[in-house]
Amino acid sequence: MIKHFYYKILILMCLIALFGISSSITYAVNFVNRSSSVNTLQEERKDVKDGEMKWFLVNGGWAELSKYAFKLDEDHYWNCKIGSIQEFFRVGNDMALAFMADMEIVVDKHSQIMNFNPRAVFWELGALLSFKYSFGYLSFGYSHRCKHEIDRLANDLDQGRVFIYDSFALRYMTNPIRLWSSGDMSGSIQFIANNNYFLVLDGKSPKDTIETIMDSLSLSAYINLLRYKDDWSVYFNTGIEPTAYGDGEDFKSRNKLDIDRIKPDWFMELGYSVMSNTSKFDFFVLYQYLYDTGVPDRPRSAFLMSFGIRYLPNF
Repeated sequence: MIKHFYYKILILMCLIALFGISSSITYAVNFVNRSSSVNTLQEERKDVKDGEMKWFLVNGGWAELSKYAFKLDEDHYWNCKIGSIQEFFRVGNDMALAFMADMEIVVDKHSQIMNFNPRAVFWELGALLSFKYSFGYLSFGYSHRCKHEIDRLANDLDQGRVFIYDSFALRYMTNPIRLWSSGDMSGSIQFIANNNYFLVLDGKSPKDTIETIMDSLSLSAYINLLRYKDDWSVYFNTGIEPTAYGDGEDFKSRNKLDIDRIKPDWFMELGYSVMSNTSKFDFFVLYQYLYDTGVPDRPRSAFLMSFGIRYLPNF
């Protein structure tokens, strides 16, 4: 049985690798929720009768603090994230509309105060209409993403990179998949998501466009390597996000753009999770490759390793 388990892990990783190898290498933007996803319909303790509508039934928040080490660059030293989700309404246990907001602050070490210099902030706002099926969860929605500079010197105000990326989103999350016939070893494709961008402003002005992002596809898998009841687990989380870019500089002529290149980001995370009925804490090590960190004035790639703690609602 152990042999079959490792065969399944190997097949899963090969599929993810092949998915990425089919794309050539370039820049893809660092988004806040690229490695995790929250769905309020997974909160099954809030039972609603078929056809009945309930308002503001589920809400939750998350936070994360991590420190970059061993693999880092001049723009990354600390990382802070905070976010929240609010279910607006639910119909039965099969449909829900939720609103989300989160923020990521990237901190470098160019400060005499504890080597803590806030460098850039990423915002993400969105709405998702989700449906529950026997095969998983299907969601449709809208996402607004933007990045802004923090603590730039006065003589640097004419520099920097500010962008806005708005997209229509389609996302599918699977039910847990048991990886072997006994024990609590299980896994799932955490989400498959597509973002089609309809509003892109990337640069100091519309005339100074840095990138013309068109579409991105995300694939993430979450595997419980070891689990003890509902108290704790050791997990492995991995994913890849190929992103398509246009062959022009003017996004206003998006319909005339052809796809010029398709390039992926990827990450791997190993962690220990402590759970309660309502929440959980993850202690993790994260290794990732970003072809565009989004922090400096021009696209720059980076291998990054970080160690951190994360709080999540236990949906």
